[in-house]
Amino acid sequence: MELRGLKDLLLRAANDIEFRERLLTDPSGATSEFNLSDEERNLIVSRGLTIGEVLQDKNDFYVYVKIIELFSDVENFAAFPPEIDFSPSNEVLEAAEQVKRSDLSTRFDSIRTLVAEVEGHNKRRVTPKPLDLDPIFADYDVYIAGLGIAALDQVTPEVERALGKSKEVLYVASGIGIKEYLQTKTSKVTDLSPISYKEFDNRSNAYTFMAAKVIEAALSNPPVTLALYGHPVVFAYPPFLVLQMSKALGLKAKVLPGISSMDCLFADLMVDPGQNGVLMYEATDMLLRKRPLIPDVPLILWQVGTLETSLYLNAPSKPNRFNRLVSHLREFYPEDHEIYAYFASIYPLAPPTIYKFPIKSFESHAQVLHGGFTLYVPPTVSRPLADFHLADLVTDLAHLHRIAQTEHRKSEIQSPSGPVPSGEA
Repeated sequence: MELRGLKDLLLRAANDIEFRERLLTDPSGATSEFNLSDEERNLIVSRGLTIGEVLQDKNDFYVYVKIIELFSDVENFAAFPPEIDFSPSNEVLEAAEQVKRSDLSTRFDSIRTLVAEVEGHNKRRVTPKPLDLDPIFADYDVYIAGLGIAALDQVTPEVERALGKSKEVLYVASGIGIKEYLQTKTSKVTDLSPISYKEFDNRSNAYTFMAAKVIEAALSNPPVTLALYGHPVVFAYPPFLVLQMSKALGLKAKVLPGISSMDCLFADLMVDPGQNGVLMYEATDMLLRKRPLIPDVPLILWQVGTLETSLYLNAPSKPNRFNRLVSHLREFYPEDHEIYAYFASIYPLAPPTIYKFPIKSFESHAQVLHGGFTLYVPPTVSRPLADFHLADLVTDLAHLHRIAQTEHRKSEIQSPSGPVPSGEA
């Protein structure tokens, strides 16, 4: 289905506060001008409550992000404006400025004008934007960067270059000196945490607000950086919203990896994932789906400190919070099996926080397990070999010749790092 009427309605709602109020007070009258199909009306009805909650917000960009997120699962529903890869001409940039300066009552028509200008842009040749001296970072509007865990010691050179190029850095991190460090890289620094999180509110609302602020900044004065502690796309939802919105609005975004708490856990607990593999779940999701555990594979459970809720609250847990988790673990491990509650240090000179205790004593540690803790469960057994024939073949040279293209090798000379390729000695 085309969904043209629905797209027009949602675009109008995203950019016109008065129209949003009409939708809430007189939905039949407000939607009458859009000639909606039955399929489109059914979509609105099925998401009606959520749309109503979204439309009450006063932030245009927040509404736009939520609308795109709300309908992202609908087949053939593309974000508006359409996806176009373009380098904006002066006319397009001027049209965008006019949109930002326009009154709410005329903004819808202004955006229509801008879209028409953009759609016609690819049909004529324009002077490209000057090339960036650093080609890796050329022409990006949004960087999504990981600051590492012990941020000041773990920021990569790649991330530092992005921070230095940015007109604004919007960040979520709590280490000492983070804001002061970022202020040495750019002129405008915004801490997203205090303006996004509200106690007892769903955390997803905070994530959407963060994404909206980043997109708003990127449209106003690019490039900008969304800087997050750890790795930027490991248990972080705002980056995915930012990427989705960037694609919809024709903004170019780049993800820059950082050191995650998993990397720190491997180092501090001496866990080698190449030995027995690793099984990883988000703790609440594991309980919701009754995910099976494998006692001979190390287990990492993320976000154990925020177990069983999507609402934001910075307060200690009660012992009974972990009853379901302990019960699930006992299905696969003996109750006296020792596990680790791990929190990677966010301060360069401080050690990590590690509690080691048997599963049966989990409740006694409830008050100290805050939202940053990860649970590590070592294996209880070792899985025996099942394919002895393959075990013999892995060290067999003839087998290697059968499965690899070794004909181009001039010799079988071995070096400390393996066979020497042709032309190397």
